[in-house]
Order: sequence, then structure tokens, then C-alpha cells
Amino acid sequence: MNADVILDYAIPEVARLRLRLGNAGRLRTALINSKLAAFTASLPAGQAPDLEMAIGPFTPALPPECLVIDKDFSIAPNYLFFRGEHGLGATEMTGLDGGSVRLRHVPYGESFTGRLSRGLRGVNFYLEPMLDWWLRQRGARLLHAGAVATAKGTVLVCGANGAGKTRLILEWCLRHGGAFLGDDLAVLRDDGTVLPLPEHPMVLSLSAADVAAGRAPAQNRLTLVRRLWSGQAPVMPPGWRFGAAAPLKGVVLVESVPRAATSHRLLPATPATLWGNLLRLEQVELVKNQRRHRQLCNMSRMLMAYEYAFPGSGIFSALLGPLPPVPSFLASLPVWRLELGATWSSDIAAHVAAETEMTAP
Repeated sequence: MNADVILDYAIPEVARLRLRLGNAGRLRTALINSKLAAFTASLPAGQAPDLEMAIGPFTPALPPECLVIDKDFSIAPNYLFFRGEHGLGATEMTGLDGGSVRLRHVPYGESFTGRLSRGLRGVNFYLEPMLDWWLRQRGARLLHAGAVATAKGTVLVCGANGAGKTRLILEWCLRHGGAFLGDDLAVLRDDGTVLPLPEHPMVLSLSAADVAAGRAPAQNRLTLVRRLWSGQAPVMPPGWRFGAAAPLKGVVLVESVPRAATSHRLLPATPATLWGNLLRLEQVELVKNQRRHRQLCNMSRMLMAYEYAFPGSGIFSALLGPLPPVPSFLASLPVWRLELGATWSSDIAAHVAAETEMTAP
């Protein structure tokens, strides 16, 4: 049996996180740790993490006053326990009062290949929504978007999975003077500041190498696993720069238009249209043929069950209510819709970089 592994992270200006992995070997630890390896940092002595997730068997600490909701949820003040269908998997959560969040999770049944990284799917399904929940209570939100820092500020790049965000961002940073903040997740504060969130350092290094060689970024899982297993450090191409937190100065919405007659079109858009599309992308994502719906995922179901038992927290309105109005900081900024055709052209990133640099206030 392997000893439990503790992984600590500090996302600057956001939160301190801890993952506890029960009976985790070297490969499983490396695969799960790759999610947030860029933020590895030991917690100061005596300081508790803001968010903690333990993956492995546990005995639920059911309070005597628990209510049972819809058979699967046991709920008490500041406590929630969810038992998976047919007893497969379980999740326990505390911190629903707005304090530090603690979550214990037994992974659900997974495929043979999924067992190599047992718990990684739970990290994806719970840790991101936990972080988003934490941020929304503190004047920020976690967005499925990338960001590039320029001389005039930060440009947020959003779009559905597979639309072309990553290649645009990587080429922008490699060849047109951008500094990388993230290509999959970003934190947007209510005051308009974008915080960097570069996840998957090894995946990023492999994708950047592809783009540097003139290829589309590809996910070679065998190469990823081999490098993680051997303990290799990610190596970024020469001239690569990581950006710091900066005010938002523009937004690009990337859309795939395979039948377009040209390689791309960069069109002006209205902030209201872009804001609506951006938030809807948070609600519906297609990842590995699984529908990841922020309104229906396990984390959100748990939160909604909690409010059903203890009304007044505002969870229903936050998850199911109308889209919030366009933030004041966005209403006056330039926004664009980038339509990408089936064929990538080397001038796409150059065009976007030049236009945003020229137009941004």
C-alpha cells in the first residue's frame, strides 16, 4: 500500500488549495498533480488551506440532524453528503457557510485507463466548481477562457472547446509579443482585473512545442504520461514569457466556421452579445463526449440540494437565474468575434495581435 500524498498549491491573489490522495503511486500522483503543478507551494506552518479535497475511502461524519433529500443527499447546516448511484462513489462537503471548503470524495467507477489517474475526473468535476464557488463569494469568477498580456493590458480569449483558442494564444505569445496568462482557465475579478491561471504545465509545454514547429497543438497522452513518469520538467520554447495580473483591455470570442471561404474574419462585436456568449460557455462544455453543465454537474446538484433544505443562500438564483448584466468595465471596451475557417493561416495571430494592440484603450 502507498502512503497518502499531500499536494499543496497557492494561486496568487486567489486561494490556497490542498489535495490529499489516498494510496497514490508515483504515476497517479504525477497525473493529478499536473492539473495545478504551476502553483505548487507549501502552506505556511499553522495555516489551513482555503479549499481542501481528499480523494480516497472515508467514513461520512453524518450529523444527527441530517435531512434526506431525493434519497441521495444527506444535509445538515454547513454539511452535505452525497452517495452515488448503486453505492458507487461518494462525496462529503463542509464550508457551505462561506468559510473554508472541505470536500472528501470516493471516485466513481472508472474505466481501466481511468484507474491509472483515479480521482483526476473528480478533481475536474469538483475542484473547478469549488474554486468558482469560492471566487463568486469574493468578487470574482472562474472562466473557461484564455488570456494574453499585451503592452496595453490583458486580452481575454474565449470560445467553445475546439474553436482554436489555444493555437491562437500560443502563436500570439510565441511570435507576436504576447505574454501567456492561460489558455483554458482565467480568473476575472469584478473590478476588471484578469488573474493568470496557467494549468497543465507539461501539456502546455508540449502544445507550445507543436505550435513553435508550425503544427496544431495536439494532445499526445503517451508522451505526456512518459514525461510525467520519468519526472521530466516542462521546457518552454525560447522567448516564452508568462504574464502577471493586469486590467482587461479587450475580449476576443473565437468561433469555428469550417465552411468559411477565408481562413478567418475578425469582426467587431457588442459587449452584451459577447458577455452572454461567455457566460453560456460556462454553462455548457463538451469534454471527452461528456456534457459538463455547470447547472447539472455533481457540484451544482449538491449546492442546489443544500439550498432546497436551507433556503436563502442564493444558490438557485446564481445557477439558474437570468444572466447578470454586462459589467461596467466591459461595456466600454473593444470586443471582437474571430471566425476561423477550416485552414489555419500564419497571419491570423498577427492580425489579432495588431488589431487589439491598435484598438485597445
